[in-house]
Amino acid sequence: MFSVLNRWWQKLALRSAGNGFFLPGPLRGASSQIANLIPGMIFQYRMRPDGRVSFPYASEGIRTIYRVSPESVRKDASIISSILHPEDRARVEAAVAASGRKLTALRLEYRVRFEDGTVRWLFGHSNPEREADGSVIWHGHIMDVTESHDHANEVRRASDRMESILQAVPDILFEVDEHGRYLSIHAHNQDDLICPAAELIGSTIREKLPAAIAGLVESAIEEAEENGRSELRLYQLVLKGVTRWFELSVARAVNTAGGPRRYVAISREVTSRKWVEEELLRSKHEAEASNLSLEAAIRRQSELVEQAEAASRAKSVFLATMSHEIRTPMNGVIGMTYLLLDSPLTDKQRSYAEVVRASGASLLQLIDDILDFSKIEAGRVELAMNDFDLRQLLEETFDVLALRAEEKGIELVLVVEPMVPARVLGDVGRLKQILVNLVGNAVKFTDRGEVVLRVRAPREGDRDELLRFEVSDSGIGIPTGRLQALYMPFNQLDSSTTRKYGGTGLGLAISRQLVLLMGGDIRLVTADGRPGTTFEFTARLRALARMALEPALKGRRVRVIEGNRAMRARFRTCCRRGVRSRAAGASRRACALIGLPKRRGKGS
Repeated sequence: MFSVLNRWWQKLALRSAGNGFFLPGPLRGASSQIANLIPGMIFQYRMRPDGRVSFPYASEGIRTIYRVSPESVRKDASIISSILHPEDRARVEAAVAASGRKLTALRLEYRVRFEDGTVRWLFGHSNPEREADGSVIWHGHIMDVTESHDHANEVRRASDRMESILQAVPDILFEVDEHGRYLSIHAHNQDDLICPAAELIGSTIREKLPAAIAGLVESAIEEAEENGRSELRLYQLVLKGVTRWFELSVARAVNTAGGPRRYVAISREVTSRKWVEEELLRSKHEAEASNLSLEAAIRRQSELVEQAEAASRAKSVFLATMSHEIRTPMNGVIGMTYLLLDSPLTDKQRSYAEVVRASGASLLQLIDDILDFSKIEAGRVELAMNDFDLRQLLEETFDVLALRAEEKGIELVLVVEPMVPARVLGDVGRLKQILVNLVGNAVKFTDRGEVVLRVRAPREGDRDELLRFEVSDSGIGIPTGRLQALYMPFNQLDSSTTRKYGGTGLGLAISRQLVLLMGGDIRLVTADGRPGTTFEFTARLRALARMALEPALKGRRVRVIEGNRAMRARFRTCCRRGVRSRAAGASRRACALIGLPKRRGKGS
């Protein structure tokens, strides 16, 4: 079309060396009207030997193409150069110069940019011709191709995007027609195909696939034709001697009017998933078998536990019954021994009777311990809540052990903090049993020195009202290797037949169980193989009456003389409220509170 226009325009053109090109009046008007009807812009562009340029003619279409009037470019052709896009200007000028030198047709696509920032794509086609004076004149046509250019770019970008997506998809994608003939194939890995893609194009699935798989694909195509898409179908294919699993899905493609029906299929390898599923299924069966074995073992274990618990209960009942049966005649033996000791006896008879009494008492203590332990194991021990005087209980505990301590030359020291309540609510019998066990053990394992019982008030903010009891001695201590078995029943530090200290080994085990029943805990404070042992336990005892500490010697000066350091500290604590005191040790006096006049000297 452009060539025809150029030839037509050249036949009509009349040239003049001075003024360019002119047409006779009637012919010029008719030609201009025709040129103005043509979409785009008809033009003549002249380049003189000295480099000057001009537009001898420009149709009205220039107003749309370059947004200028024909008159303005005839006066100043450089306007067009300023409208060219800066990035395309050098390319356009070089192409025009080359066309003028070689007198070859100029076909060029380029951009223009207007003052408002709008960018448009133009396509120009022109033929050059050399004039007698050496000038080159182009007869041509320019059109705005922005829409087609953008559309082509969009199509190209869409194609590039689709190609990128296909390259990233690891599946096999293929398109077949209604006869099952391969139209196109995409495979990320060519090893996933039964043969090269080039061999598949134009062939049918019946020709290339095993009969079973071809039938499966055809059934998927039939389902897609009816429902738009098919459900997933699983199949296995042997490729290069390896069995691989694939999932197939087919969808009906959008058909152009009158065109053949097409179908798009996706085949995805799921071999790894199948292996995992099979492994999970195998693991499930193994787990079910293991569960059955485990359930049988648990049932057997439960039966053994029930049998053991029944045996333990039977043992506890037996011990409790036998202890009770033995205790009754033993009380008679001990009672008769006391009556015998009150009667006239020779010295030898009296010594024999004392041995009988001591042995009976030891045996009775052993029976009592076994009876208590069996009751605790059988869960038949219940605490009795009584209102009692705590200090009286402590003194009675010391009274029970005072004779034994005096025989060994051991000093018993009782230290009660001022804020310890006077009366409490709890099981007085069980608390006394714990104290007698712990203090008795301390006396038993101490050959010289002292045994100290300290009672402390609950800690500040303690809502459980836990009183703290501490029993310390200066005895043989506990070896580190025996700590693990400390609270085990029938446990002795020395288990040999020639052991020095007697007892059943039930005292600490019973005490620990009773402390737990009273809401507390028991622990060994110091025991690393060194002489001396300290046990601390707590018990929940609700305070009923606080200790009133109002010294009668308020405002007086007091000297405390006491040989025992713990007792001396205790007396000073009692004298702190309102009494000025000094303390000094004394080897001959057990305890003295003496009011002294003010005088100078040591200990005043």
